[in-house]
Amino acid sequence: MRPCRNWSISRSLIVKFLDEGTTIALQIGLPVTPLGFVWVQPTPDLIVRDIQQFANFNKVQTVKTAGFWFGVRDLGGHVGEKACTDEKVILNLHVMSLSLVVEVHHSPPMLISVKASWNTYHKSNVFFATEYRLAAGPPYEINNPFPAALIDIIAGYRYLLDLGFEPRNIIVASDSCSGILAYQLLRYQAMYKLPELPMAGALLLFSPLADSALRADPGTSMVSNAPSDLARNWLQANYGAIE
Repeated sequence: MRPCRNWSISRSLIVKFLDEGTTIALQIGLPVTPLGFVWVQPTPDLIVRDIQQFANFNKVQTVKTAGFWFGVRDLGGHVGEKACTDEKVILNLHVMSLSLVVEVHHSPPMLISVKASWNTYHKSNVFFATEYRLAAGPPYEINNPFPAALIDIIAGYRYLLDLGFEPRNIIVASDSCSGILAYQLLRYQAMYKLPELPMAGALLLFSPLADSALRADPGTSMVSNAPSDLARNWLQANYGAIE
């Protein structure tokens, strides 16, 4: 049965193949070797308006974070060097759970899915996976409330700009729960139009979380898109927890 009536047979078979492949990848795991660890400096001057107000209210500070490079930057395998002319890069946000008790750091299936999807249209073999602070709330001790994660992601994006990557060549990619953070980053860029934080070239989302209540009501995308929903396999494989 076709996931969507207007899909061709070939498209339906490709989606089914990717769906089964993702399930297998989640069960057995696939190796993705990180190229290197780097520090990311805080960017307090880029936190403005309502996000700054939320940060002040919740006593959230800008802090030094980190990130990991995946892929080949040069023949010597160095990290942190300046971008090449017109070089593209994917800024990947790792998967997290809403309760933030369980976290999946830069999971191989996610990186492989992003790479395969993007390479269908563009050539990019470089990923930068930025870290961000995880929040926690009752019944656990309150830690890293909003907008801590968004502040860290802004710093990760600015890090790529400082390396010389042009905004149009930065693709922000994420899936599931962390997909909302990728959306928030581009929304922040679009709303405030800071000269030091120009708009990213593209946003690549896989089953992003848009409804924090996860209401699988009839007619919602969680139900209608279930046959082609990447996140369904992640939840069934217990890669995340929502409490």
